[in-house]
Amino acid sequence: MVRSIADIEALEQRPLRERLDAATVPALIRRGAGRDPAKAALRFLPEGRLDRDEIVLSHGELLAQVHRAARLFRSLGVGRGDVVALLLPNLPETYVALLGAMCAGIAMPVNWMLRPAQLESLLRAGRPKVVVAAAELRDTLEALPAAVVDGIALLQVGGSATRAGWTSFEEACASHGGDALEVPEPEDVAAYIHTGGATGQPKLAKLLHRGIAYKCWAYRELLGQRPEHVALGVSPLFHVGGIVLRAIHPLACGMSIVIPGALGLRDREVLRRYWQIVEAKRVTELSAVPTSLGVLAEVDPGAADLSSLRPFAITGSSTLPLAVAKRFEQRIGVRLLCDYGLTEYTATVALPPPGDDLPEGSCGLRLPYTQVRIVRGDGRECAPGEIGEILVNGPGLVGGYLDAKATTALFTEDGWARTGDLGRMDGNGFLFITGRAKDIIIRGGHNIDPRVIEETLQSHDDVALAAAVGQLDAYAGEVPVAYVQLKKGNGAGAEELQAFAKERIPERAAAPVAVHVLQEMPLTGAGKVNKPLLREMSGCAVIERMVREAGGLAATRVTAVPDPVHGTVYRVAIAADASTAARLEGVLAALPCRCEVTPESALEVP
Repeated sequence: MVRSIADIEALEQRPLRERLDAATVPALIRRGAGRDPAKAALRFLPEGRLDRDEIVLSHGELLAQVHRAARLFRSLGVGRGDVVALLLPNLPETYVALLGAMCAGIAMPVNWMLRPAQLESLLRAGRPKVVVAAAELRDTLEALPAAVVDGIALLQVGGSATRAGWTSFEEACASHGGDALEVPEPEDVAAYIHTGGATGQPKLAKLLHRGIAYKCWAYRELLGQRPEHVALGVSPLFHVGGIVLRAIHPLACGMSIVIPGALGLRDREVLRRYWQIVEAKRVTELSAVPTSLGVLAEVDPGAADLSSLRPFAITGSSTLPLAVAKRFEQRIGVRLLCDYGLTEYTATVALPPPGDDLPEGSCGLRLPYTQVRIVRGDGRECAPGEIGEILVNGPGLVGGYLDAKATTALFTEDGWARTGDLGRMDGNGFLFITGRAKDIIIRGGHNIDPRVIEETLQSHDDVALAAAVGQLDAYAGEVPVAYVQLKKGNGAGAEELQAFAKERIPERAAAPVAVHVLQEMPLTGAGKVNKPLLREMSGCAVIERMVREAGGLAATRVTAVPDPVHGTVYRVAIAADASTAARLEGVLAALPCRCEVTPESALEVP
């Protein structure tokens, strides 16, 4: 088991190419199916209910269906460089279509909950030859401009009747043989994944077969997963983590995946029955983003037998509040480990060791064969413990974006990927994330480009300037809020502007939870909006509100202070005794930031 950077370096003594027994997605799926073709690969629970018959696909059946899907796509003109777009919730057919598209050409899984304008933008960028969509989305696709969908083969999943212009995906697959197509090359593109904020101008990252194969090896090596383990398929299959860590990897290991309904943890009933599902299906691998884990920590498992669970679980995509992790471990007996990754590195960059050696607040050690640098603004290396921008390099790098300008901006001249994240590395090689140089807002694992909020608000006749930032939130990590400066003589109110934004922003998750009207927008010396200051203002306001709600106390002063270890520390001065201060510090521990509460009498006033 890996516990230190020395263990990572020991693994690296052998070349990676000698470790990979499968270098493409088709080879990975064949490897998993070859372990025990009759074993269940997918177990689908309709609506996540245990009182309904489950739908089971064995590894052998899944492999044959993937081959049929690949042959179907090939018959529709999909070659190794052509695209199949997928707009599907978590269904067995989603796995078949996704993997079949990677065998025949390039899969482009799209968030099926996006509004039409976003779907149109992504389809125009990806230029698919085939679209596979849930029958419920036919109206949405047919309402797009004809130029977007003309010439695309349309396949529907589900639905009682096939509409004119559409073909049943299931029936079409059944008409093809189950033999494999020719194997793609490791350097071929396996998938286009939209990133950079699904609500802004899309950037389609090109995931390579070799990058996916590398991650599957790393997960198997570092997490110790084996064929007898059982995973939960609740992560969306349009997200890089859901695709690589939660779908391809367990199938490549010969594991079983239990899919509790098409909506997964978006279905509140599934959340309510989560622990009963774990017991009934003997789940070993917990799966959920930090926001869902916060809810699950409060769901009483009752008499459910959770002994099948392994003693740790990996989560990621946003900061996991320490209080949630502690509550979860106390109640469920599973230690939550928050990794660090990004689409542009085919998911994980750093992974916490499963043991007890993880420094508090760290996202772990870099993966074997992955390189991580922390650099200052001038490009020079940071000293251990010094905060700078995180750069990554290694076999997980994507092949850039479809857009050449975006690709140029992603890489340094010597080929390192700019993450846009700020962090530090200690002398033992443990990585800590302290903030983001880029402005992306991460709401419960969902990336939101602030530009879509800002551009929407600035289209209002009364608005002169608008800026959107992430506001601290105990449930979602952060939520979007907006600040505006009005044009002289105009008087639009905050509620009016919030309603204006909500009506026009294409995706609900991106609508600001609040709009604040400022007399004057704070600017930097270069004349740019001072977003760090806005984030601090927002954070201070959230903390003041939580203090009032927790104890009926008014915070005397909340200040945001730069910190070399945590990035920013919020110092709270209250008119109360030390025991009350300690209690409030525990309440504030739910936030994804460092808060220090001090009784006012003990505060040293500058």
